[in-house]
Amino acid sequence: ENMGEYQSKNGGDKILEFDILRALAILLLILHHGGIYNFSLFGLPLVDTAGYNGLYLLGIFFFLAGYLTVRSLEKHSLKEYLTRRLLRIYVPYLGALFLFLFILNVDMSRLDLLSHLLGAQMITSPRLTTPILTLWFVGLILVYYALFAILHKTIRDDRWLVLVIVLIFAAAGLARFQTGFIARRFFYYYLVFAAGFLLARPGAVQRHLLDKLLTRRFFLVDKLALVGASILILAPIFEQNKAELSVTLILAITFFILAMILLSLSLARWLVLSGLQIPLVNRIAAASFFAYLLHRPIWQIAMQIYDPKAITALSIYLILIGYLVVLPLAYYAQKIYTQATRSWLSETYRRSTTT
Repeated sequence: ENMGEYQSKNGGDKILEFDILRALAILLLILHHGGIYNFSLFGLPLVDTAGYNGLYLLGIFFFLAGYLTVRSLEKHSLKEYLTRRLLRIYVPYLGALFLFLFILNVDMSRLDLLSHLLGAQMITSPRLTTPILTLWFVGLILVYYALFAILHKTIRDDRWLVLVIVLIFAAAGLARFQTGFIARRFFYYYLVFAAGFLLARPGAVQRHLLDKLLTRRFFLVDKLALVGASILILAPIFEQNKAELSVTLILAITFFILAMILLSLSLARWLVLSGLQIPLVNRIAAASFFAYLLHRPIWQIAMQIYDPKAITALSIYLILIGYLVVLPLAYYAQKIYTQATRSWLSETYRRSTTT
């Protein structure tokens, strides 16, 4: 079965494989930020995997966002799409920014604050501002949403679209080196977002392409080989030259992220087609965005209540708080907020049609 057909039989607009990856990404994020790297596995220090894990889990979010951007734009006008993104992404981000400022006591200048309020910190960095830990993701995803939404609505020919995507990438690189604007992470995830975006486009080439890529040939040996090759290519570049932004580094990062996503989606497809039902996965996936925004402020509050002195005990404490407190709170907060925004959008649409 292809992804579209399976989806239509199993929950309308839901792509179950994507829910599995989104849940996996937020679980990894809590480990990533919670201090899992203070431990070893079979005598091997986990800290050596930190950079790769960060690229992978954030790459999942960007790839899925690129894919789902097209699906949303096929249903809504550009104005409607941007309005929905602002409501669902930007407004919760402002709430999280407030929490970071007053609970985590983040110190910033007026210019920094203005950049963050506008969600423009990834464009004005590193020249004018320094993005806040974690929240930089929202500033970057908002830029991608606006940019690729305009491209999707204005360019129908995929060949021209690919050319324009590459030209924007080149222009952004030139702007960074000439002016000091545009953060390095813009380049790390730009092509990953673009890959998800292009795979979702309703062209003849893309049709069923993702499904064909997810076939389990020879027990996923092909996917494992791609992952292995991507690590072999990325490792020497990433460890030696990650302080220097280069086309080689960006392409190696993109190859690694996409290879990992391809393997992960193939495994997720196997779970879905096996009929295995894990309701908790859907809830974790639904909670992922609010959990992303709220985990650091909640951790700060938790540490005011109890602060283990030992670094390993603190890591365990934060991870447990992340899984047992942050995820449930984020799920219900997301649910309430989604219902509120849907009601507001429905009422706005009703008024616009009656007038």
